[in-house]
Amino acid sequence: MSFLSREMESFFVVAEERSIRHAAERLNLSASAISRQMVILEQEFGTQLLIRLPRGVQLTEQGKMLRAQIDEWKSQGERLRSGLQSGKGGPRLSLRIGIMECLAEPMVAPFYDRMLAEGVNLNLEIHDENSQVLAERLVQQKLDIMVAFNVPRMRRIRIIEVEDCAQGVVFSPDHPIADAISGGRSPKLADCLDQPLCLPNSSLSFHTKMSAEIARYRKQPNIVLRSNSIALIREFVAQGKGIAFLNWHDVKSDVESGRLCFADLKNRRLVDRLAICTLGGLRQGAHHATAIKVLRALLTEMRPQSH
Repeated sequence: MSFLSREMESFFVVAEERSIRHAAERLNLSASAISRQMVILEQEFGTQLLIRLPRGVQLTEQGKMLRAQIDEWKSQGERLRSGLQSGKGGPRLSLRIGIMECLAEPMVAPFYDRMLAEGVNLNLEIHDENSQVLAERLVQQKLDIMVAFNVPRMRRIRIIEVEDCAQGVVFSPDHPIADAISGGRSPKLADCLDQPLCLPNSSLSFHTKMSAEIARYRKQPNIVLRSNSIALIREFVAQGKGIAFLNWHDVKSDVESGRLCFADLKNRRLVDRLAICTLGGLRQGAHHATAIKVLRALLTEMRPQSH
């Protein structure tokens, strides 16, 4: 629910973007529709709010006053909402999180529990998609927080936390390759390419990097599976149909249960970057900051130990 008119909401985004075109992209509206809303707002207040420039817009003094007032109204609305909900067992936060498949199970339930421990009741909406889709949803303001690998560079995405996650070779405990890398010796990618491979398809962020690295060895790999499902890749590997190259978070639970084995490739070119992201330029409340703090703590705890 918004306490502001559609025109004021649009004006606030125009003021942040300093551009009608960029505001239109962010709001998923046409530039002409945004322009009409700005004219309506100026007519309602009887004053000019924007100076139209060849590249973007500039706020007049009256426009700056209105933006500051809208900012205050937004804060008051958030405080009012929290106050009204405090009689129902504490403040309630509606949060839309985009997260990768392999992170959803180990993170979402603990995140919910810890937010409750912080005194925040949650209405959670979880989206499980690939990095590109999640980034687009974040920019379109369809998500509040994104936790994903190899986040594409997009305007206004703000990276809060990032860590490198090395790729490793994943195989079943009784796979012949297990003997070749016994004793904690790190495998080499070239030695793995003679094995049947289960690889991510082009919809997953790591596909391009891994394909380029395999091409360096000028070998024709025996690819038995390409899929956008990490779960399916893990299942093929567990059944001994091939090996895979995944990061620790992809296989953590299966390795800890003994179903799969993981050996770090120690290849600096084969690294996933795991990031917590929000949208820049938005005023966020204290509960949002608490959510970020909890997610950062969970990622720290999930870092691989010796395996």
